Amino acid sequence: MLQAAKKIHGKSPQLDEAALTTEVDSKLTISAWIDWINDSQQYHQNEVLQAAEDYFGSLQTISIVSGTQEYDLQGNELQIRLIERTDTDPERIIHPISINDRLLHEPGYSDLNIFRLPQFSYLWANKLGIAPEPTESGTAQILYIRRLADLMYGTAPSATTTTIVFPETPDLGRVSNEDDYYNGSTVRIISGTNAGQRAVITDYVGSTRTATVASWPGGTPAGTIVYEIVCDIPEQYQSAVPTYAAILAKISDSEDPTGLMGLHAELKKQMTEGLTPRRSDRPRYVNYLDSD
Repeated sequence: MLQAAKKIHGKSPQLDEAALTTEVDSKLTISAWIDWINDSQQYHQNEVLQAAEDYFGSLQTISIVSGTQEYDLQGNELQIRLIERTDTDPERIIHPISINDRLLHEPGYSDLNIFRLPQFSYLWANKLGIAPEPTESGTAQILYIRRLADLMYGTAPSATTTTIVFPETPDLGRVSNEDDYYNGSTVRIISGTNAGQRAVITDYVGSTRTATVASWPGGTPAGTIVYEIVCDIPEQYQSAVPTYAAILAKISDSEDPTGLMGLHAELKKQMTEGLTPRRSDRPRYVNYLDSD
């Protein structure tokens, strides 16, 4: 994608395929291009969400503990779509309320609300609260829209049947030390044993840079394991990402981006019109700001 952005830009020398980290343009550096591509991915995520609000949907399961009212969220959630108890038969939706109304749903205050339902949820910073305070253990499933992780490319120090460890300094991009940052992202093995396979990251520990996957579909990666975090913009529309990155590069270098802006507008139109049929029927959700 970095090479594609440079080619579209037209005036920035492309990277050496044999050494992608070799700097070839002192004005438009590799690190700057990486930032523009990641900015472009975030921009197009917002465009995708307007056309198909559930495209980047993901799941988190929490264990409800008797006597514990608030639970940590993963931190990569942009929007909470639905919270439901999965330990009940039938499964039960936990309806959202404002934190200002939390006490109205506690036993001592329940007579103030004649429409009181069994359980409600509220959001506070990066925590999920349940009211009234649970008196028994159970499980709940959170359906949420995830934030896309920045793209990254490098050589992994190690991998097991269900994990891959990212290096401290990848060849391209930066690795995050934030827990759960890559949850829901797809990692692809570019070279090494069983190259070409992809797996979705289900958990990430920032302190050890260890990503967990359910399994590697083609077998455990080995040898010199070159990997990448895959761009999750729908593949058939991904050409819009390097195009917009090239526009950002031209603006940074005081060049006229008008020609590329027309091309990008058409690519963006194709993406949004192609994704609109996926749109859900006005789902209920709760918006909240990331605590970072």
